[in-house]
Amino acid sequence: MAGVILGEEFKELIEIIDRYRIKRNKAIYQPAAFISKSEAEGILETAKEYWQAAKKYLKEKSSQLELFDF
Repeated sequence: MAGVILGEEFKELIEIIDRYRIKRNKAIYQPAAFISKSEAEGILETAKEYWQAAKKYLKEKSSQLELFDF
């Protein structure tokens, strides 16, 4: 759904986050699938990048969001 709303420029970032979502699911429900520390740090950086891009997009679409510090 996010890809439809945010558009083509977010496609790659959303695909990366979806792959991490699948890995997280496997790590929780299939404990033999481990995630390394560097991979966890990469996931965190990807999430931060997505959050910054989404905030920028939303602020461009609605000037009222400038009132909020999110």
